[in-house]
Amino acid sequence: MAGMRSGYSRSIAERVRAPRHPELPSPHLELEWRRLAPTDAGQLQALIREADEAEGAVIDSVADVLVDLIVRDEYASLDAIGGFDRAGVLRAYAAVHLWPVGDIANVVFYGATDPTWVGRGIGRALLAWQEGRGRQLLARVPGAGMAQLSSYVEEAAADRRRLLVAAGFSPLRTYLKMRRDLAAPIPEPEFPPGFVIKNASDVSEAAVRHAHTQGAREVWGEGPLTPAAWHRRWQQYRREWSFAVLDPSEGSEAVVGYLLSMPQVEALSPARRTEGAIHRLSVIPTHRGRGIGRGLAITALRAFAESGLRFGSIIVDPENTNSGFALYDDLGFAPTTRAIVYGVTV
Repeated sequence: MAGMRSGYSRSIAERVRAPRHPELPSPHLELEWRRLAPTDAGQLQALIREADEAEGAVIDSVADVLVDLIVRDEYASLDAIGGFDRAGVLRAYAAVHLWPVGDIANVVFYGATDPTWVGRGIGRALLAWQEGRGRQLLARVPGAGMAQLSSYVEEAAADRRRLLVAAGFSPLRTYLKMRRDLAAPIPEPEFPPGFVIKNASDVSEAAVRHAHTQGAREVWGEGPLTPAAWHRRWQQYRREWSFAVLDPSEGSEAVVGYLLSMPQVEALSPARRTEGAIHRLSVIPTHRGRGIGRGLAITALRAFAESGLRFGSIIVDPENTNSGFALYDDLGFAPTTRAIVYGVTV
């Protein structure tokens, strides 16, 4: 995490007060606790989706991403535990993940409890373990930069938000989900003369990553990804819904803007409705203001519609002037819900 902002007199390792052994939840909670393994992936996905439905979550679940991290984490930067009942059924889990990028050393908390087991004190016990384990992960980060523990929570998840506030976490950031009905007319995309738009399957992964790196510092809490971390995310995108714009005058692989999408299943949809989610849209700083981002967004909407989807969606950071909020509003996206980042700076 070279280049992390400083200004602190003591190193992160000195400030975090990491415990020697984070305490696992007590046996009196009637669950057996152990580290989650790849063989637990199916149960973990089911548990997260059940908890999402109970909380009324409508923003895409972390299940698939989290399971992928557990199965293939390459940085020793993630730890996850699960609580199993006497029949071996996963009833609760907690995970902590140190993001290996950005100007802020950020440990993100994930967790869920089986709705039929809520109200037994499991959430508080898991949060205590997460804080201890998260401080251990932060203690590994060199330097004296900014560091925080954080958790992303949907606005509807009132119990989880209250739990975090009671533990001393405060709101740091709010993200807004916006959705666009694909039945409404979609305009034709336009790009600067001579520029070429290609499907992501026809562009090299390295070229898109290079474009990502040029603008990643502007994304709150993130930054340039290592090749391995980028590749892991690259594999999750739906190629037929992802695109790149090239400027041939700058080279055969000069990506100046890109859009990456993935399918998203709404937790609240009785039919498990799938919509096309624009996960990343970025234009390199030297080519902004030329309609490239708008052309990419329109191209993605048309691709979603051609696949028979009903909606396209995006999650934006209204506080980031480069998040494209005005663009999506102009294209007919409407706000549906919010996710709040709660955190503690250490």
